[in-house]
Amino acid sequence: MPWPITLADISQRTGWTFREIDEQDASEVAPALIGQNIRDALRRVDAYVNSQGKIRMDEADLGVYADIIKLMSTED
Repeated sequence: MPWPITLADISQRTGWTFREIDEQDASEVAPALIGQNIRDALRRVDAYVNSQGKIRMDEADLGVYADIIKLMSTED
């Protein structure tokens, strides 16, 4: 993600202002936020599978899932 989008995501998720985010260690905050976003997307995919397709699925979440499957299949 481009840094401005990541910065906005951090602000939205934490409630911090951009100035407060700048005061934090971005090398720790950004990867943690990315990890949370991936975890949340996978939880939504899992809920979709467990509901047997009864709940609505977001294309972006399926994209995250597809990327992970692709990464897992290339690790040899």
